[in-house]
Amino acid sequence: AAIGNGDGAALSGDTLANMIGELELSPSEKTALQRFKGAVSSLSEADQFFLALLDVPRPAAKVAAMRTRAELGATADKLSSECALVCRACEQVRGSKELTRILEIILALGNILNRGTNKGAAQGFTLSSLTKLVDTKASNKSTTLLHYLAKTVQSKSRELLGFTKTLSDITPAARVSQGMLRRGIASLAKEVEAARAECAADGATFAAALAPFLAEATSRMTALKGELRAVEAAGEAVCSYFGEAATPGKAEEVLKTLHTFCVSFEKASGDNEAKAARKKERERRAAKAAKANAEAEARASGAGGASSSSRPAEKREGEKRVSFQQH
Repeated sequence: AAIGNGDGAALSGDTLANMIGELELSPSEKTALQRFKGAVSSLSEADQFFLALLDVPRPAAKVAAMRTRAELGATADKLSSECALVCRACEQVRGSKELTRILEIILALGNILNRGTNKGAAQGFTLSSLTKLVDTKASNKSTTLLHYLAKTVQSKSRELLGFTKTLSDITPAARVSQGMLRRGIASLAKEVEAARAECAADGATFAAALAPFLAEATSRMTALKGELRAVEAAGEAVCSYFGEAATPGKAEEVLKTLHTFCVSFEKASGDNEAKAARKKERERRAAKAAKANAEAEARASGAGGASSSSRPAEKREGEKRVSFQQH
């Protein structure tokens, strides 16, 4: 009765999800239930459920529609949140003056390294080049060009060290698959249309029960499709900002590249700080050891002088005579 009437209060979203796919009876099972003439109470709960379901037209379609109703709010909220997140990340990238200055420093360092080659005096570089900063290593095999960049920023433009804070939404946005985002919205729209079709086919109590949901769902889907268009526009804008062609998936690649660069830069900065701290500690220990050695030598020198001057005059004279005689 709950399914036939579209009674959402009686069945939770999880229950409805578990029911989908379990509502189809084999022809023999259906025939057996239709021929049953005994007391309904004598049947198992499962058989009682399926016996009642015989009077409900298209039960699987109704359960699917009720599940869509139960889950639409949470699903739409998640998709909407991800759309907003990606849009904010793209805006942060285009609006970060600190990131722009970091990229200018990278370009300058690249031109210095490539001076005298056909790559020198470059006016720009591809965003994918950022990942190569980690791969370009010095002769010691541990220091990378990214370490040198971080050291340069720390010494000459220290105010830029926290540039990643201006890109606070990059990390979560890089985890969003924009392809899955599009498919999620398309799938939800398809589910809403399937629910609408079932209501149209039923034209009775079930349709009346789902009417308020369909009105809300129409509004939510219109909003989500608008938000998806905003994501696509933001992606095209951020691709254009870096001179990249806005091919499918390119905006997502841009955000992931910038996320990787931010994480790698912070690690390189941390490596430099740790290295500087180790050097400072070595210098402190060396200075402490040098001071201790100097003090020990001073004590030894003072002790030697006092011992010599305190001996009897006769002894010292004897020593002089012996020395002289031997001479």
